[in-house]
Amino acid sequence: MRFARAHLFNLTALLMIVLCLALASCGQPNPPPKIEKTPQPRPDSQQILRILDQGNDGLQLNSLDPATAYYRAELQITQLVFPSLVTLDTHEQPVDWAAASHEVSSDGLTYTFHLRPNLRWSDGTPIDATTFAYSINRGLDPCLHSYSSFFLYLSAIKGSEQFYNEPCPLNASSASASLIGASLLTPDPLTLRILLDHPSGGFLAALTYPPAYAVAKHLVEKYRFSDEWIDHITENGGFGGNLYKLTRLDNAGHITLTRNEAFWGGAKPRIRTIEYTFDNTSQLAWSDYTGGHGDVTFPPTQEFDAARAGKGFHQTPTLLVYYFRPNWRVPPLDDERLREAFSLALDRKALVDTAFNGASQPTIHIIPEGVNGYNKDLRDADGRSGDAALTADKEKAGALWQSYVHDKCHGDPEQCSTIYFMPLGYVSAGVKLAIQMWEEAMPGVRVEAYHVDGVLEVDWQKKVPFSDLGWYADYPDPQQLVEPLIHTGARDNLTGVSLPAVDALLDAAASNQDQAGRMAQYQQAEQLAVSQAAVIPISQGLLSWVATPALVGGWAYTSAESVPLSAWQSAYLAKSA
Repeated sequence: MRFARAHLFNLTALLMIVLCLALASCGQPNPPPKIEKTPQPRPDSQQILRILDQGNDGLQLNSLDPATAYYRAELQITQLVFPSLVTLDTHEQPVDWAAASHEVSSDGLTYTFHLRPNLRWSDGTPIDATTFAYSINRGLDPCLHSYSSFFLYLSAIKGSEQFYNEPCPLNASSASASLIGASLLTPDPLTLRILLDHPSGGFLAALTYPPAYAVAKHLVEKYRFSDEWIDHITENGGFGGNLYKLTRLDNAGHITLTRNEAFWGGAKPRIRTIEYTFDNTSQLAWSDYTGGHGDVTFPPTQEFDAARAGKGFHQTPTLLVYYFRPNWRVPPLDDERLREAFSLALDRKALVDTAFNGASQPTIHIIPEGVNGYNKDLRDADGRSGDAALTADKEKAGALWQSYVHDKCHGDPEQCSTIYFMPLGYVSAGVKLAIQMWEEAMPGVRVEAYHVDGVLEVDWQKKVPFSDLGWYADYPDPQQLVEPLIHTGARDNLTGVSLPAVDALLDAAASNQDQAGRMAQYQQAEQLAVSQAAVIPISQGLLSWVATPALVGGWAYTSAESVPLSAWQSAYLAKSA
């Protein structure tokens, strides 16, 4: 019985211990949970957000006409002023905005948008289906010379290629031809129907880019030519048709956006005014920020350590991917073994640390982080994934090199030809380090790098065996990241990449309306391309920005280097603690 009593005592003690732990110390009540206080907003009159950026010398500002906007600041400003049918949400997926709803025909060739009622510009002029038809047609108008509108964004629209290539009549502001009534249809003021030449699973994503935004026909036609109308948009108290209106635009680097009280889409933004100041360099903008003259800025790379030491430093993966490009048409890189060896020999971590000083992250991906379709399990040519794939596999690279030397150079590296690397820019420290890595992993390989002015015009089929490229997608869809570079015959596939299995997957994905299935097809195409070193991804760009802790409410840049409209609706400036 003694054992049984002891066992009962121990069981009772154990239960008491468990009870004590549950009560977080016997007889002592749990402390009340800490309640995070919601930051209190500043008064409406003080909801003024000051953004410091670099201006024309830093190539960040050129045009606020949605049809020709290009740089980060322009994309953000045009998004806030000019309404779009659809926009990107905080997960970077297209969602309806000025359109209340939309549907796509079963064959993928007809997109029908049902607009919200009572859309209007801040001056009271209605925004309807004809506004969007006019604006999209204008983006493709040959007289406007909007290079990006056709080639990257709106080319799926039926008849767009023929229209875009029409000659512009002498001294005309618009072409005599038009897509309105042909592939841009407006059966009633609240319905816009767009007909496509071919199914395009990425068409909604393309419509989130500025060339598809509504512009004010009555202002454009009043001032007629190019973006001259933008110079008059701040007159009479400013103008806009989205969350904000443009109220100041000068030649001294100042742009002011003011909340559009006539906004039609639900919650108006809590930030009353956005003041942009454009300095000549990012260093000057950073100095202004550290001097207390701004709320948001983009520190230069040499100031990253100082920026990290303070509060509010952020880095967001962007849609910029930097590649090395072996030319499949030119020996010796027409040999798959050698291409794979050049990829596996690279320690991307060390390479990126040397070349980009914290402004990029190493990658083996063609579809970068932050994009729907990103494959975290993507494998390199040796089957490695994740962190391991970012380091060099010298043993495998050396074996591939020796196999090549045996078959093509009679077993003697001295008989292998020199490989010339011709960067599009100068011969950087990163390129020099890459050559060193290749020489270490592949004994006897000879790579020489030199820059040639006008390399973009060089005959790629014959004279450029190896080069590099920074490829920047403008909206987060895999089609824009993969197809132009590696589809056989694509406009930007200058290196002769040709993989029939990849082409078949890309063709199927381009027309697939099932987004999950479409992403899987792009991932399969990417895996095949990376395994065979169609291109050799090195790094993904990072957008580095600093924001005052007073800016709260989900305000943040995405991979498209833009803050979603829904985040603008909820963000505000808080009182000091």
